[in-house]
Amino acid sequence: MNPPDTFNAMLAEQAELNTLIERGVQFTVQKRSLLKWLGKPERTFELKQPFLFTLDQLSAEFVLMDFSEDRLKQNPLGESKVLAHINAKRCARIVAIAVLNRRWKIRFLGPLLAYYLADRLTPTKLFQLVILINQISNLGDFTNSIRFLHASRTTAPALIETPELDED
Repeated sequence: MNPPDTFNAMLAEQAELNTLIERGVQFTVQKRSLLKWLGKPERTFELKQPFLFTLDQLSAEFVLMDFSEDRLKQNPLGESKVLAHINAKRCARIVAIAVLNRRWKIRFLGPLLAYYLADRLTPTKLFQLVILINQISNLGDFTNSIRFLHASRTTAPALIETPELDED
């Protein structure tokens, strides 16, 4: 058993992740239109733990990301440009889906918000947000719950004899 005054990095990381999941995260984007003179010069968006439909949409976008280590080694600069062209829009779509977090909002406002974010986010900020969304999605707990349900099913009693039907 650990003494109470020792620092446990795993527990601290888990506590930080739980706080992040519960509270969510806000990020801002600069306004670029004439509206920036009216009100605040930035727009604030909030990321919270996604609902299951949103998690499904996010997973579909993450799966469709195209990346090949071999192609990157053969032509680093050219492949980097291709990756940026293909996946930058997809990353903006991931952020838009996570911000909207509702089926009808994603369907109707998703493409518009993705275009808006792609026009206003830097690659560094976009990368940070996508990593944050991946953490907030809490796929680890979801996977562990599926694993637990599968394990509890495999511990169901196994029949030694097959039941026979009465033939009258």
